[in-house]
Amino acid sequence: MTFNSIQVAVVGSESVGKTSLISTFVLSRFVEDVPTLLEKQKISLSDLPENKDLLIVDTNLKDRESFDQKIKSSDIVCILYLAGDLDSLNSVLEFWLPLIQEYDQNLPICIVGTKEDLDHESSTVSTKPKIENELQSLLDQIHSKFEKVEMCVTCSAKNPTSVKNAFYLIQNSFLYPRFPIYDYKAQELKSKCIKILTEIYQKYDQKNKNVLNKKEFNLLQKKIFEKTFQPNEYEGIIQIIQNGTTDGVNNNSITLEGWLYLCKFYLQHGYSRLVWKVIRSFEFNNNLKKIVSKSIPKIKINVDETIEFTERVINFLKGKFQKFDNDNDGLLSKKEFDNLFFQSGGHPWKNNWADNLEITKNNFLPLNSFLAQFEVSLLIDQKTTLETIFKMGYSGEINEMYRIINYQKLIKKNKNKNKNQNNTSKSEFTKNVIVGYVFGKTGCGKSTLLHGLTNKQFSSKSIDPKKDNFFANKIVVNNKQKTLILFECADQEKVLQSKKIMKKCDIVCLLFEKNNNDSIEYLQNLLTKFQFFSPLVLIENNINSNEIEKEKSSKSLDIVNRFNLQPPLQFSLAKLQNSRFEIYQNIASIALNPLDYFFKKKASSSKICLTAGSIVLVGTAIAFSVMLYKKKKQRIQ
Repeated sequence: MTFNSIQVAVVGSESVGKTSLISTFVLSRFVEDVPTLLEKQKISLSDLPENKDLLIVDTNLKDRESFDQKIKSSDIVCILYLAGDLDSLNSVLEFWLPLIQEYDQNLPICIVGTKEDLDHESSTVSTKPKIENELQSLLDQIHSKFEKVEMCVTCSAKNPTSVKNAFYLIQNSFLYPRFPIYDYKAQELKSKCIKILTEIYQKYDQKNKNVLNKKEFNLLQKKIFEKTFQPNEYEGIIQIIQNGTTDGVNNNSITLEGWLYLCKFYLQHGYSRLVWKVIRSFEFNNNLKKIVSKSIPKIKINVDETIEFTERVINFLKGKFQKFDNDNDGLLSKKEFDNLFFQSGGHPWKNNWADNLEITKNNFLPLNSFLAQFEVSLLIDQKTTLETIFKMGYSGEINEMYRIINYQKLIKKNKNKNKNQNNTSKSEFTKNVIVGYVFGKTGCGKSTLLHGLTNKQFSSKSIDPKKDNFFANKIVVNNKQKTLILFECADQEKVLQSKKIMKKCDIVCLLFEKNNNDSIEYLQNLLTKFQFFSPLVLIENNINSNEIEKEKSSKSLDIVNRFNLQPPLQFSLAKLQNSRFEIYQNIASIALNPLDYFFKKKASSSKICLTAGSIVLVGTAIAFSVMLYKKKKQRIQ
């Protein structure tokens, strides 16, 4: 916590002893004659634990403007009533608690019974048990209706020690509130608290035997309290657990049930400070969300650059996935997925994010889709993605989490490398994430191509044609796993006009329907009108064919010849079903080996302007590819 003081507003009906209570605490002695209302009192750091100043404000409801201001500026409210007085306690339930919640429903509240010395003097042996039962019933109603009530205690202004103890508990109620972690009505830990404590326990279960032995529990003790056990201290903890539960100890080791019972025991006996010490030691805040300990700077990515994770982060994400894959089936169920992201406060993605990934029929998430989603997220929102990974427990340096890749520099580097090798071997880009954009006339099969990447059948209801859509998956190219992300743009011409977008693209896919003149002419118009900076591949959709025909349509040959392109890749729904990843492996392979298809346009072909990494297409014959490559090389020289 970053604050240095805690403001407590003391409220209550007339004659409950608000001013006397504050006076006794400040002076450490009882004074008979006190003013009607005290000014704000400050207790110095040396007088209180936790190195926090306590600012105590006296209130009077008759001065409503001042009362409102004091409540709104306070961190916690202390409501006083006359100890042993049923009417006084009932006024807390019926009037004061509803009033305070009108200001702020999240404001923590403590209830203090005053003048307990008078309570003892006025009660008789016959009436005391009945009154105590009725008082307890009222207190139970208060806790049941108002979860923000942290504690109820009694004291007497004539007993400075009891007053100091009351304010100590008030301070602790603010610093270590029970409400977020403990359900008073059910007398149980809350589910969020259980998940955090379970995760902490599992982190120190080094042998994965679902028990913590003395050595492991001692490491946990040292992490939390920065000291190891004193003699017989561990044995004392074992005894507490054994007294409260039958399944808490196994062969002198503490089970998960025992660990959770121990934390509940501390809360029930007024030691919420110990449980919060555990939680905060592992960097969770008061809302039980993981604290990002490192500030994520803005990452500068130039127009012609992209970003991707380093191997260290990928291995971390794989490890997290495997840790929460409880049944080791290579999939995350919804429960496993929620548990994985619990400590980070939930996943950072929008609704329906899994629609763009490959998932099972039971909506279970495979590892490849889990990793692909993170890689897409990094491209879109670096700050949120890196923060999420830190919240998940990553402990490395920020600059070791990602690398910036300049596509054009990679092209030049590989070009020079291949020259030095005299073209005896092919050099592949050191790139793990491939971003492709798919363009084509409406109805040519773009959405079918994208859905096939995640093994999903296209449905007009599955995407919004007015929005840009993407699909992502892991594929294997030359025995190496890569992530392929294909985008379909709602406004294709707007995207093609944007150098900022197109220079980040690794490959452009131009899709057309076989024997459809309008579909082919649409692409001819794009090739004539726009500038391309990336490898370009034609894809012919045999949309009405069950088998791919070997002969090419005359129209497709026209576009190949006119723009000096290579013959198109072949694509059909039947081909997706028979060899699903072949088309996507070919797309990725071209993006990773663009120099094999590095051509300039024919001088008379069109107005199209191509640059160093421009039009490249798939060739089906190796000899034909080599011949064209040598021609291009001679032109450059």
